[in-house]
Amino acid sequence: MKKDEILQANSAIAKFMGYEIISPLMRMEPDNWDKDYWEKPSYSEAPEMEDATTVLCAVGNERYHYDWNWLMTVVDKIEVIKMDDRSVCFSMGSDHCQIWLSGFTSDIMAEHQDSIVLAKARRCRSRIEATFKAISQFIEWYQTRDIQDAATGIVE
Repeated sequence: MKKDEILQANSAIAKFMGYEIISPLMRMEPDNWDKDYWEKPSYSEAPEMEDATTVLCAVGNERYHYDWNWLMTVVDKIEVIKMDDRSVCFSMGSDHCQIWLSGFTSDIMAEHQDSIVLAKARRCRSRIEATFKAISQFIEWYQTRDIQDAATGIVE
């Protein structure tokens, strides 16, 4: 992937995970901040205090594309999604990753005849690259949630 594609995918993933960009001008004390940061909205009972625990990182410093600790939080979030009583599942190998909608909620077989492939990446340099690419495709698809489009195939 090109650098701009990685930045764009990292941004989409951060938004999918519930983060939003907060600029220094949006802060109570803007002089203490020099960059835009990804943060989750804070709903504390003391709105006059900024909660630093909601900060993910500075915009442009996302690590989803190379850090398994970051990427697995996304996998975990995706795996609990249910659509039409179906589970979203992952199948990973050393150079590929597939995200699919199982035929039944209890189904764990990737090749089940009623499965629908939602995203896939093949012939990648590493497992994390394949997973990152498949997740990027999944999030792009998830924004529209069109299962019929998914059934016709995903562009690799």
